[in-house]
Amino acid sequence: MAARNIGNWKEKIITILVTPLMSCSARLPVYIILIGLVVPNENFGFINLQALTLLGLYLLGILGVLVTAFSLKLILKSEEKSFLMVELPTYRTPRWKDVLLTMYNKSRTFVTEAGKVILAISVVLWVLASYGPPSKMDEIRTAGEERLAQAPEDQHELIESEISSQLLESSFIGIMGRELSRSSNL
Repeated sequence: MAARNIGNWKEKIITILVTPLMSCSARLPVYIILIGLVVPNENFGFINLQALTLLGLYLLGILGVLVTAFSLKLILKSEEKSFLMVELPTYRTPRWKDVLLTMYNKSRTFVTEAGKVILAISVVLWVLASYGPPSKMDEIRTAGEERLAQAPEDQHELIESEISSQLLESSFIGIMGRELSRSSNL
């Protein structure tokens, strides 16, 4: 699609053929996963070997594009002269009222659209973190109340934080977190 505006067929073919060789941000996660699996996490002097490999992949992509483009330029023959002509629009200073109105509308749209999802996920996480198996939760609360009744006043805050921690660990989200942790260690 980017090459459709190029008038010279030779340059259009070269552009189409070398574009897949260029590194882009979409390849970065793939590079990172492959480097993490294949390259050991060791230092080569003061530089990490994995970082050096990532730099090498990017430089290899750039070098590959340059070599391929130069080779194709020599191989493909064309008598046609090429010119780069781009039509630029007239630039004007924006009106502040339009800028502010656009910013307001885009912000409002983002908050309402993303806010729905964030609110729904927050409610689900709150429910999962607040509730758990009733017998276990009641047992923790009862034991905590007994500890609070027997403890001196200066230790109440510490005991309440321990009870909250135990309730969170016994909630549905705590159970799911432990299971995920257990399955990832396998």
